[in-house]
Amino acid sequence: MKTNTNESYRTFQEVFVSNFHNSLLFDDFLNLSVDNNIAVTQVKEREIVQPSKRLKRILHFLAKNVFDYGNIANEVVFSYRKGVNVRDAVLPHSKNRFFFQTDIANFFGSITKPLVSKSIRNGLGSVPIADIHEYADVILNIVSYKNCLPLGFPTSPAISNMCLLNFDKELLIQANELDVSYTRYADDIILSANNDEVLRMLAARVGGLLQEFLGAEIKINEAKTRYLQQGQKIKLLGLVVLPNGQVSIDRADKIEIETLLHHYLTNDDKFLGYGVVLKNKKAKNDKVLTRENVISMLSGRLIGANAMAPEYLLKLRQKYGNTIIEMFLHKSAK
Repeated sequence: MKTNTNESYRTFQEVFVSNFHNSLLFDDFLNLSVDNNIAVTQVKEREIVQPSKRLKRILHFLAKNVFDYGNIANEVVFSYRKGVNVRDAVLPHSKNRFFFQTDIANFFGSITKPLVSKSIRNGLGSVPIADIHEYADVILNIVSYKNCLPLGFPTSPAISNMCLLNFDKELLIQANELDVSYTRYADDIILSANNDEVLRMLAARVGGLLQEFLGAEIKINEAKTRYLQQGQKIKLLGLVVLPNGQVSIDRADKIEIETLLHHYLTNDDKFLGYGVVLKNKKAKNDKVLTRENVISMLSGRLIGANAMAPEYLLKLRQKYGNTIIEMFLHKSAK
């Protein structure tokens, strides 16, 4: 079977035209002004950069046709990737006794334009476009803003994984040498081991390795840094590691799901009322909640639980019946 070579790849312009069919011109891409195609808002001290409709289309095009092929550390990175989720990031730690979790402060804002430039130039060798590197500067100017990755651009998540490639590889090498498990989900870094002293030794290196590979601007978030050990409640990325090594959702989430299921089967008024309670618990607003809204809420929770804790869904099937659970998973409950 003939394998693809760069000579057999299409050019960047050909790929662009085949995607947009003249609804956007290639010259529009080459001459696009990011400053004229964004709206900037502040949300809880974070600057959100909202792209215009035109810019968003181009960013989605770049995400799908360029950055989905970028080089990342697949062994440890479980964020912004198809076919994996939070559960996959937690499972490698489920048999260990000691845990370290931290995150990166101001994640996207700490990833500078020079680092993005280096990652684009070094990390796009697998992109099936013959002349991709000729457009590196144009792409760089479109996906960055104010000298960093903007929060709000659909390209920023995939690019961040590319920028952390060398950090991920080096931390994984050191983790393997010490028999420590390492995974990362976006800005969340998790280490675990059966030896507390070794774990703490490696954890103490994380901040230095980040600065070594990404620059002095990047720092760990001390307020969200913690050590845990079996005997305590082990909650990682919103999931709980049980003493038997199973990964499941939190007990409070299970209670809410089962209360909703019980009321759905027994009392419509209580079903709606409990939905209102859960809505207000998350975010109070004046929106009127309908029964259909609560059914949608329960469907979403069961779909999430099915992905994150399939063993728990099996128990729900046994308790409430397979037909009921399947109705919610397929969003056909009435």
